[in-house]
Amino acid sequence: MAIQYRVTRPPSQTLGKLTELQSWLNTQGTSDWNLVEATENGVFVFDDQAAGGSSGESAYTTVNANSATWSNPTQSNVTQEINAQTGTSYTLQDSDHGKLVTLDNAAAIALSVDTGLRSDFGCVIAQKGAGQVTVGGTATVNEADGYTKLEKQWASASIKHLGSDVYWMQGRTA
Repeated sequence: MAIQYRVTRPPSQTLGKLTELQSWLNTQGTSDWNLVEATENGVFVFDDQAAGGSSGESAYTTVNANSATWSNPTQSNVTQEINAQTGTSYTLQDSDHGKLVTLDNAAAIALSVDTGLRSDFGCVIAQKGAGQVTVGGTATVNEADGYTKLEKQWASASIKHLGSDVYWMQGRTA
């Protein structure tokens, strides 16, 4: 398993910490860490295949720039919140930021993207039912080919605010 370790120290201090990093790695259950690459921008790449890892997998760890303590990051289970809509119209809200908005109806569905959403707004929309989703509203929504609809049932697209009430839609559109 190739493991990349990204450190937050300035480049001039990073390479000098290689021995310390290798010592820390040896306390993590294996001494079979082989240095593959050390770059000036603070990325160390190790290979621990002898420990039973498989090629192509990667993980990251960081070092605190103000201490010499190496630590593993922890990540709790990441889930995608879903806002399930079943009507024939829906207007995106600030609370939809980061969510999957499913649109499920047998009839056509009008999805509005209106001005005034948060500046970093982004979500994914998905046509769950047979009713085709048409995207409109008071904001400007740009799509590469000028399409305003999701292609068909089970199609999805991301919508991202670019600033000044202009949005980018990208995905399975028609």
